[in-house]
Amino acid sequence: MKRRHGVSALALMLAAWGCASERITIDKPRAWTPGEPAGEAYARNYPLGHGVGEGAGGPPAPRVGGGKSGEQSGDVPDLHGRDARATQTEEGASEQGYLLLGARQSVRLKGAYERWRAAVARVTIEGSLMDPMLSYGRFLNEFSSRQAMGQHEFELMQTFPWFGVLALREDAAAREAAMAAREYEGVRLALFRDIRVALYDLYLLGREIDLTRENLALVSQFEAIARTRFKVATGTHADVVRAQVEIGRLEDRVRELERMRTPALARLNAALSRPAGTAMAGVVEPEPERLNADAAQVLALLRAHSPRLAAMAEDVERRRAMTDLARKAYWPDVSVGAMYMVDGDDPAQVRVSVNVPLWRARLDAGVREANSLRLAAAYAKADEENMLEFELHEALFAHDDAQRRLELYARTLLPKAHESVRASLGAFQVGTGSFLELIDAQRTLLEFQLAHVRAAVERAVALARLDALVGTSVTRVRDEVSQGMAPGPGGEQ
Repeated sequence: MKRRHGVSALALMLAAWGCASERITIDKPRAWTPGEPAGEAYARNYPLGHGVGEGAGGPPAPRVGGGKSGEQSGDVPDLHGRDARATQTEEGASEQGYLLLGARQSVRLKGAYERWRAAVARVTIEGSLMDPMLSYGRFLNEFSSRQAMGQHEFELMQTFPWFGVLALREDAAAREAAMAAREYEGVRLALFRDIRVALYDLYLLGREIDLTRENLALVSQFEAIARTRFKVATGTHADVVRAQVEIGRLEDRVRELERMRTPALARLNAALSRPAGTAMAGVVEPEPERLNADAAQVLALLRAHSPRLAAMAEDVERRRAMTDLARKAYWPDVSVGAMYMVDGDDPAQVRVSVNVPLWRARLDAGVREANSLRLAAAYAKADEENMLEFELHEALFAHDDAQRRLELYARTLLPKAHESVRASLGAFQVGTGSFLELIDAQRTLLEFQLAHVRAAVERAVALARLDALVGTSVTRVRDEVSQGMAPGPGGEQ
């Protein structure tokens, strides 16, 4: 009878603790299959668009509440599933093809994904009870008439934290997993930015080489004209020498630009996790897109989408749960168990023990520490928001300035430079202009051509930076803000 009472009491205590702790379920990233490329179906579930997700801005964060324990959400990004479309653009010379390749191969992205998986696994650990303690004892000497030599004793004890402690631990771990999900999304955005910038740099190098060679061919024509004029005694030898010097300078610049391809290509391959010398499938020209929104609209989108802000918001909530957990330390842990003695007159016993939270100075210090860390996380989030706003305005200025220079060169300076070269060449040919004026006009034309291409690339780089900061494509900002479609940090509308 006593044995049954002991078992019943233990079962009731286990049931009470199970009801007191809120179970938390989270969306979990799927495990990789050995040998399977990373990120294939991720790019399908979250289209690359202009280098960032076209949907809600990234993978869903682990969420608290609802569902069965260990449930896999249907909208969790399947980073590693096979899909035919995942390989269609891998070898194509397109921006999306390179972004998809980076999503599939980047070791940086794989590392962030594994940190997310580790954080999700930690939720189960923190939400579980410690292992029960099983003890065995045996009397070696007879010391009473009721206890014979060789008597055996078995004891099973389970420690239960105070009501709500397990739920708080699990909540803090779930917040940390949500942080890891947001950090993963931030790594993805930064990776796409790096790939795009590397592609644009390579495009700029190619255009600079082409333009320099075009001007080299133009100066070679000037040199031929100067040589002809010198032979018929209508020109000077100094004009021929100036042309040859200019040819040598441009040839050296072409060789320098061609050598610069090697580190630029290595930069792209590093982002793609490929050997440094891997050749490109093709040059990618930046899309002629521009931002048609003001700073306030882009700032609103940043606050809604930025994974960096979302991660720090999750950190604040995690610290809040840790503060509540520190306050629970004032309450004792309870250990419940049963003892059974073989061959004894009283074979079963129920045992209950508690620890005594006696040293309040230590407990008070723990609460103060947790509260200070929560405040520090809140201040860090505010500081990060300020820094993001600064970076946003810096990128907006770079975009607007590049757009201004692009229009200036395209509409005014380049047509004038071409006209100046034609006028100087005509004047030189009829003997009313100097060769020095012709060379100066040619140098100005090359300078304006290069500046025009650089402005186009700098505008594209600014857009890539804005996309990485905001967490979504800023070229769609006006539509999203006007339609009220900007989701929150967790992707909910």
